[in-house]
Amino acid sequence: PSPSPPSLRAGLVLADDQFVLSSAPLPFRPSEDTRDDAFTVRSLRGSGVLATDGTYVYTKRWYNDASTIYPGIDFFTRMGTGFNGTVRQHNYGTFGDSTSAGISATYHSDGYIYNDSGKAFELERLSVETGRLDTVAVEAGLLEWQSGEVVEGHSLFTSDGRYIYNVAMSAYGQTRTEWLVRVFDPAADWAVVREFTSPPTDNGFTFKWTDGVLADGQRLYLVEWQGGRRIRMVDAFDGRLLDEWISDQDLTRIITGQYDWVNNKVWMGDLLGSTVLRYPGLGRVQQGQVVSPPIGPAASWRQLLIEGGGLGVDVEVEGEEGEWVPHPSLAALAVGQTLDLSGVDAAQHRRIRLRAQVDEAAALAAWEVDFEPLPALQLTAAEAGVGPAGLAVQLQVRNLAARASGPLSLRLERSDWQEPWRQWPLDPLERGSLRQVVFDSLEVPPVGVRLFAEVLAAQPDAVPHDNRREVLLLFGGRAPLTLARWPGEHPFLSGDPLVSGEGLLIHAPGVPDGEIVLRVDGAEARVDSIIDAADGSPRWLYRPDLEPGVYEAQVRLLRNGEEIGFQRTRFRLGGDLAIANALVYPHPVRETAAFTYVLSHPAAVTVEIYSLAGRLVRRLEAPAQSAGFQQVAWDGRDQGGSVLANGIYLYRIVAVSEIGEAVFRGPLSIVR
Repeated sequence: PSPSPPSLRAGLVLADDQFVLSSAPLPFRPSEDTRDDAFTVRSLRGSGVLATDGTYVYTKRWYNDASTIYPGIDFFTRMGTGFNGTVRQHNYGTFGDSTSAGISATYHSDGYIYNDSGKAFELERLSVETGRLDTVAVEAGLLEWQSGEVVEGHSLFTSDGRYIYNVAMSAYGQTRTEWLVRVFDPAADWAVVREFTSPPTDNGFTFKWTDGVLADGQRLYLVEWQGGRRIRMVDAFDGRLLDEWISDQDLTRIITGQYDWVNNKVWMGDLLGSTVLRYPGLGRVQQGQVVSPPIGPAASWRQLLIEGGGLGVDVEVEGEEGEWVPHPSLAALAVGQTLDLSGVDAAQHRRIRLRAQVDEAAALAAWEVDFEPLPALQLTAAEAGVGPAGLAVQLQVRNLAARASGPLSLRLERSDWQEPWRQWPLDPLERGSLRQVVFDSLEVPPVGVRLFAEVLAAQPDAVPHDNRREVLLLFGGRAPLTLARWPGEHPFLSGDPLVSGEGLLIHAPGVPDGEIVLRVDGAEARVDSIIDAADGSPRWLYRPDLEPGVYEAQVRLLRNGEEIGFQRTRFRLGGDLAIANALVYPHPVRETAAFTYVLSHPAAVTVEIYSLAGRLVRRLEAPAQSAGFQQVAWDGRDQGGSVLANGIYLYRIVAVSEIGEAVFRGPLSIVR
């Protein structure tokens, strides 16, 4: 039996050992798709800064510095929200005294609108009851909006009714590398409740202009002005990214606003005009789902038990393209009974998945699937040496399944034979056990012939790729050696260029006790360092300190003093810009292809394709590529988008950099 812990629980929580709908509110998402109201207020000149107490919306102009003067005044103007007895869109006139010009203001549950005054340790506050304007001290200091330092200048903040969140787009002396958030409690003399950072965007920086912020008690919403017009939702406790989307700013010019916790709405203002916009507030989970991890792989399916109430469960199988689709005869299954799964063809459906839709009247307590699993065998090691009696092959086999295996067999294959070379029976393996097997007195295969080993059971293996592996021939210079360009670890081909600071990474896979001897142009060379690979075998890094030129390297792999591997390669060091090992892959070209090559230095690359008559049929450009392995994709079409006809063509790869130009020419064939 396989009890299956849910892996995806959208909109659900665990309560009394059952999955039920979560009562946690869903975040709001101001965007073009969610906007539910917008109105322009007569005689209002600007609404770039906006605050709301749920009854009125209070707006004024947004002001950073004198370089750009946005429309509006520094008095707050009151407009009706349409709630609590007010008239939607009605202008109730200016309110209170003139405030300092700034970039943010917010209403708080203590009855005040707090206004950016440009001071580091002080905010203006306006009573919504009396209209009286005064100031309040912020002893810990406000984060200046751009620098993140406590200095004179504008501060960006908002309220969720309980706390006030002060946000800067730089942190701790680093410009725009992350957002910095300081959370104040006005009810506790503006004590700092917590302070945290929020990570930057994918380019490593915060928004160029973070000009607005909203808060709902659980999340912060950072509003970008222009640029990508994004709204970035982060956790209000630790700053981790939760989501990001595109706002409707290209149409609405929204910049600041506030969450209205009284009416569960979001209000935002137009930087360049007098429009006030409204969006839905926090949502409510009305339906959720539980999805199990994939179950199996199975040799046969037996039964399914579902416990809970008021819901149906779908059994899903993998479709032709790997997507999960409901099994046609196992949809909306009732809970509280054992269901027969023997009709599911395990040969066609090795894995299944369970999905339950949960609404307010439903709950899921448990589900359990009983099935016969496929064997899970792993060939953990395979190597061969030569002794007095001939070739000896040593194998290690592990049983990863949850039960003992049945009878097994081990098979050896040669790359020059179509039929298996040798096959031996193997006794069953207990669960989790590891067995070492040695077969000797075998003939030594010719040079160039590869050996492969595979462990077999009566049923197909659960993970077929790990029960078969190549046998390492650790004798006579046959052990595998791989070369990679460092850093980056792209495969290195003989003749590839190296530039200053780059090196060769030499690896002997599966030979943890190997040693190498390296000679360059006949002289012994020393490696710089040894780096362990994932399989525990060493990798040797050689960084040449030589004059520019072409060199030959010889690598000998030793084990207990015996040479078991050898490789010779050439490399071009430093000097001029060069293109090496250019290929078209796949070739001949049938549909799409890529021009692959190795650059000795960073360069701008152009690929040109010509007919045999010399007519240019397609130009492909890669304006900036780094040194090392690179490629340019081609869709097999000409410059006008038409598919090229079968035939022979010529191509030219041109690389241009500050140190010069390099050109490679070659033919290509198209066979469709």
